[in-house]
Amino acid sequence: MDCAIRRRPPARLRAFAQEIQILSTGDEGERGVLRHAKPQREYTAFMRTLCSLLLALAIAAGISALLAQKAPEKIVFSSKMGDVSFDHAAHVKRANNDCSVCHDKLFPQSRAAINYKEGMHKTAETAKTSCGGCHNPGGAAFETKGNCGKCHVKN
Repeated sequence: MDCAIRRRPPARLRAFAQEIQILSTGDEGERGVLRHAKPQREYTAFMRTLCSLLLALAIAAGISALLAQKAPEKIVFSSKMGDVSFDHAAHVKRANNDCSVCHDKLFPQSRAAINYKEGMHKTAETAKTSCGGCHNPGGAAFETKGNCGKCHVKN
């Protein structure tokens, strides 16, 4: 039994042990090809860490940008019939803070003008688009016909 323990390991195992030693010490030894294996592993670990950090920063920046977007309380649209003061906060409250009720199916989520021009009330009510999505006969809010003063205020 003693004899089996003291036996020299096979040549393949000795070569493998030598490669491990070269990798751990960085010495070239007889197998100079392996001298870059340790730095390569360090470089790969560094790149993984760097990529993970950059990904985390990008996610944090995206979440921060989404949270920073605050919708305006009121939006005023100019019109010949009188300026329309859209109370965004009241509409958000009525929609239970669910922006998807209006955006993007009725309005783009943008500060650009809606271009809701003269003669479009009836078209919008019929198609249930823009303000006409809710402000139509039998809709969730008052219809526009006969209710001009509820939206248009002349200065």
